[in-house]
Amino acid sequence: MDSRLPWLALLQVLAFQRGSHLAAGGSLGAPRTPVLGIIGAGVVLPCRLGSAPVPEDFSVRWTFHGRSQRIPVGGYGGKGRREEPDERYRGRAEFFHAEFRAGNVSLLLRDVRSSDQGSYSCQVSFQNVSQEVLVELEVAAVGEPPSVILRSPEKRDLGVSCRSSGWFPRPELLWLDGSGKIRPEATTAKATATPGGLFSVEGSVRIRPGSDLDISCRVLNRRLNASRESRVRVHDSFLPSISQWLRIFLAVLFLNLALISVVSCQLQGERCLGLRLQLRLRIQLCSA
Repeated sequence: MDSRLPWLALLQVLAFQRGSHLAAGGSLGAPRTPVLGIIGAGVVLPCRLGSAPVPEDFSVRWTFHGRSQRIPVGGYGGKGRREEPDERYRGRAEFFHAEFRAGNVSLLLRDVRSSDQGSYSCQVSFQNVSQEVLVELEVAAVGEPPSVILRSPEKRDLGVSCRSSGWFPRPELLWLDGSGKIRPEATTAKATATPGGLFSVEGSVRIRPGSDLDISCRVLNRRLNASRESRVRVHDSFLPSISQWLRIFLAVLFLNLALISVVSCQLQGERCLGLRLQLRLRIQLCSA
């Protein structure tokens, strides 16, 4: 057997691959970093062939890679043939048909939803050649401005709560003082997913007398580096005044002690006359 045959076969394979590569107009390109889409808006999933013109008879297929299945998003079979997408993408996926010949096989996805987040494959086939690349889509949303509510004072503290909805992914809730620094008080925060896939967040903090009464509630989306904030200025009258209550308590206590002393002096006679005068003077001072 001629020892040159394996080498000749290898050269034929390489020549076919090279010819196929050129016929395909070069390699298929896609971004290496995730594409960011805003919920409710449109986003372009980029996919492009090389500079060589794309033949008329070709096909492109976009597929969403779910956890356990591949879901058709949009497809074009060449010469005007369109492939039906899955119902969740119906009416939302669109190609740039006028740019096919230039190699642009990107997909426009309208009305982005939280469930659209994930991996998408762009597959282009013609002349018995098929290439596929992956595009990662991340989605995000900024919710409504937070609403701040003052609760009824309990004991020494004033409760303040904050709520906002319409966020994706799960946001952070921060309590700030008048200088924009994180407050030192202990806080609580809880985020819950709504049926539409967005998040609502709610938090609370307790403000003590003597604290900074400029209170800001900030909800932050780190993926977008965007936030919403509401600020309130609490008046001193909303906070229970410890000093006033303490003065009232001491005054009542002193009056009770004074009454006991007067009764005791009545029993002991005139020796307590000077003490009664002093107590009467102190009672007048306390009443003032």
